[in-house]
Amino acid sequence: MLPQYVMDDQYKWILLKRPGSITGFYFEWPKSVVVMRIGVTRENNSVGTGSPNLVFTACGAPYLPKVGPNAGLFMSVANLSNLRKIEICRIGIRCTGLKLYYDLQTPTAVLGQWYTTEFSEHVSIPIINGPNTMGICFKFSKSSDHQVVTDISFTANKSDDYNSSYFGFGETITWWFSKSDDVICLWNGNVLPVPKRSIINDKK
Repeated sequence: MLPQYVMDDQYKWILLKRPGSITGFYFEWPKSVVVMRIGVTRENNSVGTGSPNLVFTACGAPYLPKVGPNAGLFMSVANLSNLRKIEICRIGIRCTGLKLYYDLQTPTAVLGQWYTTEFSEHVSIPIINGPNTMGICFKFSKSSDHQVVTDISFTANKSDDYNSSYFGFGETITWWFSKSDDVICLWNGNVLPVPKRSIINDKK
């Protein structure tokens, strides 16, 4: 998503008047040059009231030296505060995504790319220690010009491993992902309001 396109009304936004919180989306992309169908996944954990303030995230994509600036990366953002448990999505040796369950009424968030159990293995890990004593460590495997996440674990100490990235609880992180690459870093973007003229209300 390009921020300048959002501000120039190149995107249209549809507000879905349904209970629960959206955790992600999926699309059908057959052997064609266009996406044929898009859908959303949700959890029936709450009922929203009033009109939400629709916002979007604006952040520059990371530059992969051996791939170039247009690496086909998708972005996901989540905060690591008040976690109750996490779930890891794994396909083979690669960890493709992370689902974050929070305390209180915070909606579930997904980092990376999430697949159903038909195509992947899901591993649930509860939070045992307090948020001030631990963080999350992502371990990468690098091959040729690409890198992917192969392990995710809780730890109390930062790793000196060149192939690992550590983030403390309370930080907000970004997971950029594609078919061949994962890049995880601290969030350094902005959250901006969507122009009201671009919003379409769901009449159903």
